[in-house]
Amino acid sequence: MNQVGLFLMKTSYNAFVLGIVVVLLFASVYTSVALEDAEAAKSQKKKLTSAKAKKGWLAQLAKR
Repeated sequence: MNQVGLFLMKTSYNAFVLGIVVVLLFASVYTSVALEDAEAAKSQKKKLTSAKAKKGWLAQLAKR
């Protein structure tokens, strides 16, 4: 192969590897953010549930 062919082959290989790295990095960040959002939603749901339970408990005490 001539020098130009080797250069193009190396360049396209490097671009391919760089593309894979970028996709994996994006997937990692996206997954991390999604897990944080899910955890925050779960925490918020627990707070709402405990607030409702507390309200119900206080309402029962007030009725007595």
